[in-house]
Amino acid sequence: MFQITKTIGVDGVLSVSLLSYILRLVIYAAIRSPWEALPAEIVRGLTFGTFWSSSTYYVYSTSPKGLTATMVTMDNLHLSLSLLQLPLLQSPVPHRTFFLLFSYRY
Repeated sequence: MFQITKTIGVDGVLSVSLLSYILRLVIYAAIRSPWEALPAEIVRGLTFGTFWSSSTYYVYSTSPKGLTATMVTMDNLHLSLSLLQLPLLQSPVPHRTFFLLFSYRY
């Protein structure tokens, strides 16, 4: 992961990761059989770790002096809570609509 960050930079990794999230959600919206989920899961496997580590490094490098640990904790808390809210929002909305709406969110 460090080689990717070293090559295209933190901003590049974050941009590619967000584009991959969009791609993954569009793939989920278009699924007709369970086997079609495999490309989306491969994309997730490649980008989730790079996104998490790059966002942590970005927050670490831009936080004010003396608040680094607080900012990194808030970043990780934000990422964790945003992942927990998805199942709550998914129930009242049809699956395809849900994934398409969240792909536009990014």
